Amino acid sequence: NTLLWKGTEPANTNVQIQLATSTSSTGPWSYLGSDCTGSTYYDTAPNTAIEIKCYSNHNNKRYFKYKVVLSTSDSAQTPTITGVVVNYSQ
Repeated sequence: NTLLWKGTEPANTNVQIQLATSTSSTGPWSYLGSDCTGSTYYDTAPNTAIEIKCYSNHNNKRYFKYKVVLSTSDSAQTPTITGVVVNYSQ
């Protein structure tokens, strides 16, 4: 049960992801990070799987969404996302 993103993360850039799950396609949606709160993110390098936490929040949910935050401290560098892979089973 992992989360992985594909793309590039040049120096001085960052990619962060939150995951939300629901039993309904219309929500409600609560985006959660690695410590099961909305104030944290999954933060990993491209093509590197990271374990999805918060099992009690995500188990038995049919729908998911993710939110990606791209940031840079160098205007000449930009991270890119070409795909997000969620591997989840019960």
